[in-house]
Amino acid sequence: MKYFYLILIILAAFSSLYFIRESVLKKRELKRISVEDSINAVQKARADSIYFAILLEAEADKTNNLIIINKNKFTLEIWRGFVKLREFTVALGKNPNDKTRVGDNATPVGDFMIEKIEDSSDWTHDFNDGKGEIEGAYGPYFLRLKTGKEETVSGMAWTGIGIHGTHDNSSIGTNASEGCVRMKNEELVDMMKFVEVGTGVKIEE
Repeated sequence: MKYFYLILIILAAFSSLYFIRESVLKKRELKRISVEDSINAVQKARADSIYFAILLEAEADKTNNLIIINKNKFTLEIWRGFVKLREFTVALGKNPNDKTRVGDNATPVGDFMIEKIEDSSDWTHDFNDGKGEIEGAYGPYFLRLKTGKEETVSGMAWTGIGIHGTHDNSSIGTNASEGCVRMKNEELVDMMKFVEVGTGVKIEE
């Protein structure tokens, strides 16, 4: 009988040691997670600080920003060096290919720049859909691009290509325009904080 009690005592001792060990390991794990959370929080705060500093710099010096438009993804991104400041969804030409002739409804591919910024809030346009002249067809601004033969991949020069707003948000994310890049009006206004005449615009497949 005494051996039985001895075995019980030994088992109780091992059980206590096991729970003590698990408690210690759990505390260590919680401490490790706490340290990692602290490190992550510091890193995030540092990253946010750097981002906002770059954001302020990008608003103050707009010429050195870059707009990148991806035709396959229907995206317009604003970059400052290696930092992406904004990303928007846009509408592009009805013809998804590179522009090769006048009236082909394609958005040209190349490395361009903003040549002129115009107030287009009172412009109208007839889309030949039977609805006649549409007010607000170009939104608040028309950012005219320099699309000479030196800038286009095709080596051909075009006129009338620009980035502008729209009266029809349902067209965003589709091939819907006559060759221009359409944006939602409120997003175009947001983008205006980072662009000016001379800002680069890269349109790629």
